[in-house]
Amino acid sequence: MKLKALFLSTLMGLSLNAYAKSVDITISPEKVDDKTWYAYIDSDTDEIPTEKKQKIFAALSKAIDENMTATAAIRLGELYYYGIGIETDKSLAAFWYIRAAELGDSYAQFWLGKYYLLRSDPHDSVASLAWFEKAAAQGYAPAICGVGFHYQNGISSDDENVPPLLAIDEKKAKALFEKGEKLQEGACTGFAYD
Repeated sequence: MKLKALFLSTLMGLSLNAYAKSVDITISPEKVDDKTWYAYIDSDTDEIPTEKKQKIFAALSKAIDENMTATAAIRLGELYYYGIGIETDKSLAAFWYIRAAELGDSYAQFWLGKYYLLRSDPHDSVASLAWFEKAAAQGYAPAICGVGFHYQNGISSDDENVPPLLAIDEKKAKALFEKGEKLQEGACTGFAYD
């Protein structure tokens, strides 16, 4: 599945393929391991020179144009989410995480679960649960905890006369929290549980 550079160029107002070819790209962001990637973009992102940020963005855009990979989509989503080399845009970040999630990436599915969880609409809570369940089905421990969170809190509807969309089930929530923690210690950090 290819995305045309024209689509990204329109979003960014520049020809990304032309830019990617004009710069000396010293890393291939869609291929580096996570530790190297986060060391490269994390810390104080303001300290990364603009030219380097643009190189990262151009390299990712080129990788996505040539061959969509979940890793490239996630990393492009991160650049939009944190505004690294480009303007922060949470909607475009979600778009790229959805692309990665559709390719079956459990981290992207978990990220979307968190993204929708932080929104206040009950429909977003349903979307959050759905994404957590997809990642949990692949054994992604933090997502198992996310499903547990939804069972601990339930999902109510907008209408008081309609039963909850997901009933509270403390026993199931506890079992899910324990399973997540057993798979990965600290996986449930950020999800309140007893």
